[in-house]
Amino acid sequence: MKNWMRNSLVFILVLSTILGTAGCTGFLDRAGLLSDQAKVEAEACEAFEKDLFKAMEKEDPKLIKRLFSPRALQRTDDMDEGIDFIFELCGGEKLEFVNDNKSAYQHYEKEKNSWVMYAYCVFTCGDEEFRVNWTQYLKYEEDERLVGVYTFSVCPTDDSYESHSVYSAAGIHHPGRYAANDTLLVLDELYLTDHKASDRNPEYKIPDESTWSDLWDPEVFATLEQQDKDDMAAFFLNERSREFGAGWFETTEDGGLVYYCALRFALKHGCFGIRFNADGKIIGIAVDIYRASYNEVKEGIHGFDDTAS
Repeated sequence: MKNWMRNSLVFILVLSTILGTAGCTGFLDRAGLLSDQAKVEAEACEAFEKDLFKAMEKEDPKLIKRLFSPRALQRTDDMDEGIDFIFELCGGEKLEFVNDNKSAYQHYEKEKNSWVMYAYCVFTCGDEEFRVNWTQYLKYEEDERLVGVYTFSVCPTDDSYESHSVYSAAGIHHPGRYAANDTLLVLDELYLTDHKASDRNPEYKIPDESTWSDLWDPEVFATLEQQDKDDMAAFFLNERSREFGAGWFETTEDGGLVYYCALRFALKHGCFGIRFNADGKIIGIAVDIYRASYNEVKEGIHGFDDTAS
């Protein structure tokens, strides 16, 4: 009886170890030990990696573009620059797979079900090691043209720059893409700070304006209403359900940029837009949680008072 119990305990411990490591090992995915959901994600990873390696080794721009979803291609006006950059890094050489990993999130709501996967793959090219980060939509009922790869970046594994941002935009990351938009990285930091704060904590306070005022064009900032500034700061550092989704850049006539992305806030779907001048300074931010339309982002702060309801 004791031997049976000891053997059973050993089996349970071994099984627990297997299941505990299943989420981060491609081998177990491919061995069929995980759920159908995990298998779909693993197969999507394998397909992307296979096609990417083939396109990189052949240095074929058309094969690279075929990796992307229709919506991602529509929202990217610098695809050729991105392709040139990754070919310069490691194109035309034999690539060898090292390992991969992924995380995925599903959202269930009538006619708005979605399934997005964030993944990375490490590979070698000659004596160098590289990492590709990518975002892939496996399901998006509201806009099926989003299904597929939306964005990816390639960089050496010893590169300290983290380009996989919550504000990642359609297409391929390359150094010149965000040259005038370092402010996005600061907004990224504000978003991540959200998870450390709580609006139910009596000691919780909206961060001081000095932590973000320099992101704005000084003349525009001087005209902003205090209530609008408070509403915006509270929105970025609020614990309520909020998620920034697929985004893209558009160039303005005056040489600036506007970044748009899908937004889900407190179970409401809408859109987010941030406008920069030619110097990379913010001149306007807007949210609309009542309809999924991307209107012009005007100067100033707009819509954040509605998010409080």
